[in-house]
This record gives sequence, structure tokens and C-alpha cells, in this order.
Amino acid sequence: MPEIYPALMRRLFATACAALLATQAIPHPHIFVDAGVTLIFDDQGRLSSLKLRWSYDELFSLIILEDREMDQDSDGHLTADEQANLTGFDIVDWPEWYDGDLYVLVGDTKLAVEPPRDYDLVLQDGKLITTHIRDLAEPLAIGDEGVVVQVYDEGYYTAYEITEDTVLANAPETCAAQTYYADLTAAQKQVKAALAEFSADVSLEEVGFPKIGAAFSDEVRVSC
Repeated sequence: MPEIYPALMRRLFATACAALLATQAIPHPHIFVDAGVTLIFDDQGRLSSLKLRWSYDELFSLIILEDREMDQDSDGHLTADEQANLTGFDIVDWPEWYDGDLYVLVGDTKLAVEPPRDYDLVLQDGKLITTHIRDLAEPLAIGDEGVVVQVYDEGYYTAYEITEDTVLANAPETCAAQTYYADLTAAQKQVKAALAEFSADVSLEEVGFPKIGAAFSDEVRVSC
């Protein structure tokens, strides 16, 4: 069972890693997202969809607003036109290979998930908060293995943290969800291993950027 770290300690650890990784020209977090997950079940008690809520950090939110010339009066509120212009900014033009930083697993099998739909956006307390729904390609009757949901960026450019209680919508009464937080000690070891590959004799073009994001991933485990 992964060791649970307070949110502040986790954020400080991520920031320290960012500073360390930056000196090595390796991907490091530039964006911090507080995430929430709602699992939606159909009338047959099968998991059919996931609703994701992403709350972006204040700095990134400000950059987006300034880049799009939004909230020019700095009152912390978007007009209807501004909200319409920004809605969907983080899910448009996804390439075919991009998974949307969402992983739904049964054992070691990754389930296919459809592109996002029903997206929304609000500006609250200086943070852009977006929501969207991802449907499973095929509804799933959760068995003994359960289901694991992870939200992370493989390259760790964006650091996600599941900070909200998971919601089970229309789920059978036997279903329950529990959040397990990343083992930061293990993550640190993986970062050090990644850094060790980047010697003076090895270029990024030769080895590629390390995919360290999974090591920092929280996960929701659902059983029924």
C-alpha cells in the first residue's frame, strides 16, 4: 500500500524535482492540476463513463487568460463570450495517439476510452477549472480484479494530484472507491535512475525523454 503524503508535502516535493530536473534538461512539471474523478455507471450496473475535473494552478490559469486576452478588467470573472471562447481549450486538437492523461486499467489491461465530450469551464478563485466526460469504448461489469483509474502525464510536464473524493454515480451499492497516493520515495528513485542515463556521452536524441510521470501518479481503485 503506497504511503500517503499530505498535499503540501507532495507539491513541495514536485517543485524540488522540477528544479533538479530542469538542470538536466529533462521534462519537469510546468503545470499543476488538482484532479477529481466521477465514475458513471449505466442502468445495468456497468461502468460506462468517467467525468474528469481539472483545476489548473493560478500561474498557468493567468498565462492562459493573458494569452487569450481574457478577464481584461481583472475582476476574476469571465463574460459569456470569454467563457465560450475558452471552453475546451485543453481538449481540442488532441492527436490520435494522445490518451488524454487518463488510464483505466483492469489488471495490466488498459481499457479503450472514447474522445472527450460535454466539456465545461469556469474561472474560480483565479483558477481555470474544466470538466469533460470520457466514455469507455465498451461498458464494463467490474469483477473481482476491480478497476484502477490513473490521471498522469507520462512526460511529467503536467503534475496531476487527485485532491477530490471520487464520486460513484448510479453505481451498485456494493461498489466502493479508494484513492491511493503516489509513493514519492519510489518516485524519487525512478527520477534518479532517469537522471543517471543522461551522462555527458549520451544525448537526449539517443535515449529520448524518460517517461517518469507514472511514478508520480495517484490512483483510484474501485471494487464492486
